[in-house]
Amino acid sequence: MKKILMFTILLLFLVGCSKDEANSLEVSADEENSSNEEAIDPMYDNPYFEVSQVDEWVVEEQKSTEKEGVFVNNSSVAIVSKLDENKKETWKNQVMASFSNNAEITEEMENYFAVETKRKENIRGDVYKLEGSSHDVLVIIMTPEKAYAETKETIQNFKHYITLK
Repeated sequence: MKKILMFTILLLFLVGCSKDEANSLEVSADEENSSNEEAIDPMYDNPYFEVSQVDEWVVEEQKSTEKEGVFVNNSSVAIVSKLDENKKETWKNQVMASFSNNAEITEEMENYFAVETKRKENIRGDVYKLEGSSHDVLVIIMTPEKAYAETKETIQNFKHYITLK
């Protein structure tokens, strides 16, 4: 009787262990499938950088080139471009020249500055220089000044979706 009882306990133990192993195999397969689903194609890709899918932003194909991607959301336009080697020292001046003659820098740090135009409908520009090992990228995000407060977080987060190559 003791042998039958021991045999039954051993059998139950083995069956229980095999179920745990089967469940762990199913979990591993589920984790692998979910990680494959997370590997989503980038929204934009070129030889210098890629931009991951970002909520509320879309790439504007007809304005994008091999060195430059143009992205839009409800109220903002973002331009991401490779910085030419000969413009590394003068990038701030180059960007300021692309804005209005009537614009001023309102914030400035080493690799960032904000600019505002002084026109009938003012534009706020956030300009970031992202430094890579072999090249730098400029991110210019332009937003109507009156819409800036409500989209500030979206604007500031956009640069985190850019990966330099």
